[in-house]
Amino acid sequence: MIIDFYPIQKRWRKLGPIYRSPEAKAIWLPEMMDYQRQRMEDLGVSYPYPEDTSELRPADWESCDWRWNQGRRGPQPQFWDYVCHASCHWTANLSLFVAMQAEPDRPWRMVSSCAHTTVWDGAETLWDPQFQALGVSATDAWDRAAGKDDSLILEPGEFQLH
Repeated sequence: MIIDFYPIQKRWRKLGPIYRSPEAKAIWLPEMMDYQRQRMEDLGVSYPYPEDTSELRPADWESCDWRWNQGRRGPQPQFWDYVCHASCHWTANLSLFVAMQAEPDRPWRMVSSCAHTTVWDGAETLWDPQFQALGVSATDAWDRAAGKDDSLILEPGEFQLH
């Protein structure tokens, strides 16, 4: 199967307002707080959640310096504000929401395994800002999400429960 990423950065004028919407934040903020809680529990430390979350983006929970190792010059793509390394399982609901808002005629659904979670249109396109930003190919993203023994393909529009 030939598969490619949805061109998020190229269509940012349309997508930025969706990513920045209160509805999107209501999805990703609790997910990222859960991501941080689980990460800190794994490390055996406590984490004081910020009182003011008004300016936060998923990137504010970053714990890896991948952004600085991409060999890029100039400003970072704006969609990187909604990417956090190793958080694909926690940002997948956001990806599904934005994909369904931006391209409502496509049957977007989540594809998930313990190795990766992505959003797929049922044909040839992945909505995967995580791996797109990290420079992982769409084929590899698909293989990690769909090519595992524990892979699960949800129904179109079905959000992931943790």
